[in-house]
Parts: sequence; structure tokens; C-alpha cells
Amino acid sequence: MVIQAFYPAQTSVSAARKVARNPLLLLHSTVSGHAMKDNIDIENIIKLEKEQEPDRQDIVLALLSCKGGHWSDNGYYCFVVSDNKPNQPGSNWQHDECVVIEQKEKGEIVIDLLKDGRIGGIEFIDLIDK
Repeated sequence: MVIQAFYPAQTSVSAARKVARNPLLLLHSTVSGHAMKDNIDIENIIKLEKEQEPDRQDIVLALLSCKGGHWSDNGYYCFVVSDNKPNQPGSNWQHDECVVIEQKEKGEIVIDLLKDGRIGGIEFIDLIDK
């Protein structure tokens, strides 16, 4: 499933629970009020992407290229630091599309794909603090 959006975390996807653990995190992360510190398990995300959208090798290659991300907000793991003016001329954050990986029991994952083919970040819907 693809969702058009303008900036990370502005897509409206509802989560069934306020706080949840996601098995795609390597270790337990604290959500409410505390910064997340654990890395994500990119290999599992790649596996899910291959299963659900086998024709999207561009996303698989972009995921394989992701290096050195960090948690920028509850539920959002950022690979590209956006500047003050995302999607404006000269900005390094030029959003193209959101790709949703569905997990029936464990929550959805939204991948922000940038116009230059990089992954801007990955949002774990069940980890969003509401």
C-alpha cells in the first residue's frame, strides 16, 4: 500500500493501542516520555518488504543502504536529517511517497521514501505516543 504525504509523521494511520512493543526492535524500548535508544532490525523490515512488495527492489536497495539512523520522535526512526524547510528547493528532505508494510498483530510500519531514492525514515505506528 502506498500513501502520498508531505513530511514524516503527517500521514494519518491509526493505531489500535497507545503504547506497544514492536518485535522489529532489537531490544525493549520505552515509549511514554522517554527517548528510544535501541536500533531497529532492518533485516526484518527488508524481509517484510520483499514478501509484501516483491516488485519494489528500489525500496529493498534503499533499506540496505540505510546507515546510522536515530530515533527522532516516539515511533520514528530517522535516517536523513531534515532541515528547516522540507520539500522546499535546496532541502535535503524531498519526500516522494510512503510505503506501508502491514503486520496484522504487531502494527504497521511506514517507510518514507525520498525523491532521490533514499529512505528518510521509518515510522512504527504502534509506538506513536498518543
